[in-house]
Amino acid sequence: MNNFHTSTIQVTRPSDDMARWRAYGLYVDGKRVGKIRCGETVNLNVSPGPHVLHARIDLIRGNRLHVGIDSGQSISVAVVSKTPQRLIALAASGWPFAHFFFLRASGPLLYPIGKDGTVPDEFYRTKSIAGAVVAGLAAIILLFLTVYLLTLQAHRYR
Repeated sequence: MNNFHTSTIQVTRPSDDMARWRAYGLYVDGKRVGKIRCGETVNLNVSPGPHVLHARIDLIRGNRLHVGIDSGQSISVAVVSKTPQRLIALAASGWPFAHFFFLRASGPLLYPIGKDGTVPDEFYRTKSIAGAVVAGLAAIILLFLTVYLLTLQAHRYR
């Protein structure tokens, strides 16, 4: 391919990622274009224009990242596990329904890296706060549901 008609998306995955023994599948515009393991950097050659990126592990698809890229341009993105440490501890504790939260909250998260090597503030704030609020509310609702069902069961066998 001629460099004047292609562009590059550089995908980096840190070596300390949560799912370090697993490879993420990389997708551009819905087509699998490769995979990435912990500590790797993969360069994807794409045509200029708008593209939609996402990563996948097993049946769990991560967020969609919309990027626009000019001819000959190179952009950088990173992919990490979005599974929070607290959720892993919760699943390990045997709490009812924890596996449901674990599956819904796990998976890869793609985010852009700025020219200075940092994540843009607006991306970090909107994704992490909204996700934390939704996960927190869902955990509270399921906790109350679990207590209610256990109470019903206890009264049933009296």
